[in-house]
Amino acid sequence: MQHIVVYPPSELDLANAAAFGLELEALDPDSMVLVDCSGLKFMDSSGLTTLLKLRVRQEANGGGLQLRSVNRQVVRLLEVTDLQAMLETTAAAQHHRIRTRPGAGDCHPLPRPETSAGA
Repeated sequence: MQHIVVYPPSELDLANAAAFGLELEALDPDSMVLVDCSGLKFMDSSGLTTLLKLRVRQEANGGGLQLRSVNRQVVRLLEVTDLQAMLETTAAAQHHRIRTRPGAGDCHPLPRPETSAGA
């Protein structure tokens, strides 16, 4: 399976999610798309919807989607929307460099935040 690395804009929101979605539609639907979120500072529900649509398309065609180097704001958005199980993610600290060759990298689920007892 071919791996394709994409880089979203620093803010993925209502203003640009549709345009980013059009770019994603040009990707090979049976590839593994690795979304490098290292430069992503903010994402709202429009950006999240764009990524969920891509996930559905990729998986329907034998491909996949993974978000890499996800920051706390994106993790919180996934938690609030209860969609953390829908998008495979890795935390920002888990990856230093992403390779674009097939077979690059392993998938590691993002650890759940620790909760204090009685909280």
